[in-house]
Amino acid sequence: AITLGIGYLLIVRVRAIRAQMRSPQQARQALLRQIAELDDTYASGKLKHADYAAQRARLKEDLKEWWA
Repeated sequence: AITLGIGYLLIVRVRAIRAQMRSPQQARQALLRQIAELDDTYASGKLKHADYAAQRARLKEDLKEWWA
């Protein structure tokens, strides 16, 4: 379960980095989608709370940068 959580976090982080290569609007939309997907994954019980909270905080920080 820990390996799955870490793997998921890495995939989401790569998506966030790729999002930065797009226009600001596309990047924001991609990051919002990633947060929603992360929320769904957590709600389904596939992710530990600590992993969820850490990844969600990182995504929100990335999103804040695009709105600054």
